[in-house]
Amino acid sequence: MAISGFQDWVSAQRADGYDISYERIDTGGYPFSLALTVGRFGVAAPLRAWTVSGDAATVSFKPWQWDRYEVSSDQPIRLSAVVMPASRNTPVVINGLTGDFQVQRDAAQHQLRLVASDVSGPNGLTIGKVGLSGSMPFRAPQDRDGNLVTGHLELVAAQMPGIVPKGLSEQIEAAILDFTVSGPQPNLDHSMAKRLSDWRDAGGGIDVTKIAVAWQDLNLSGDGTISLDEYLRPLAAFGMQATGLSDTARRFEDAGLIDRQIRRYIEMGIGLLSLGSGQTGMVRFPVTIQDGILSLGPVALAEVPPIVAGAGPLPPAVPAPKTGEITTFPDLAPPPTVSEETLGAGSSEAPSATPEPVPPTPAQ
Repeated sequence: MAISGFQDWVSAQRADGYDISYERIDTGGYPFSLALTVGRFGVAAPLRAWTVSGDAATVSFKPWQWDRYEVSSDQPIRLSAVVMPASRNTPVVINGLTGDFQVQRDAAQHQLRLVASDVSGPNGLTIGKVGLSGSMPFRAPQDRDGNLVTGHLELVAAQMPGIVPKGLSEQIEAAILDFTVSGPQPNLDHSMAKRLSDWRDAGGGIDVTKIAVAWQDLNLSGDGTISLDEYLRPLAAFGMQATGLSDTARRFEDAGLIDRQIRRYIEMGIGLLSLGSGQTGMVRFPVTIQDGILSLGPVALAEVPPIVAGAGPLPPAVPAPKTGEITTFPDLAPPPTVSEETLGAGSSEAPSATPEPVPPTPAQ
């Protein structure tokens, strides 16, 4: 029955446009539990928006509990996605995976919890642990007010050499993201650009209720919203707060990224912005992305490309600069980040050590 049920699920997914293949199915655990180990498998979403493959993954469950499944793998699992172009040549590799998946038909929800360890990826990316939990409706919403996905993501001990400028630490101690994706589910048979534009036109958006990052002395937290503009570029507005900006400016000076005068200007600005914040060194500021420009307050930092290259109408032509006029953008500074001290700001509890993703626990 378990093997037949798995094969029926595969047939249903293939009918929906997913490409699923596997070499064998091994069984075990009977009669107190059932374990299906799928060997040499591959899954590709419609139009190959994302792919997953691996040597082996095990799904286990109790014969009397068909709505809860535990997932595990100690073999490398490879991921690639259109939204991560570099992953096509260098996929993201997960060397350890545990989690569970629960189908709550009465509550009309699916719930997923995963903890991935020893993760590597393109451009030298490595992550010690990634914790992901989320829920999605049993039936996809058809209106703009429905929630497609509600999720919580944690990263611990990440190395991101492709993002952090040379001369600075590539280690990001921790990051947390809480988000809700709302809007109707687009047609999976369409291209990625068409799906994104249909979702946007139907009022789809992302509500980020919490973002927090810890990177050396710099600590960042905040919330905001994200949508897409007509060229499929992110359109975002965030309210952020940070500590450790002065120490970070010194690190930039030591790395030769800014000179002493710029560092002193930054410290003067921090002193003015932190007035009335109630915490020494705490600075509050807006971060926006509009018309393809990432801005920190009134200062433009960098250009932001479309999520899908070549999507949407062509941007308006940029007028030629006047004689002597400079229209280039400065180099993008490293992303602001946050530590546990900031994560615990406003709480009566003492801050704890670097956050660890919470492993899945059995259902009550």
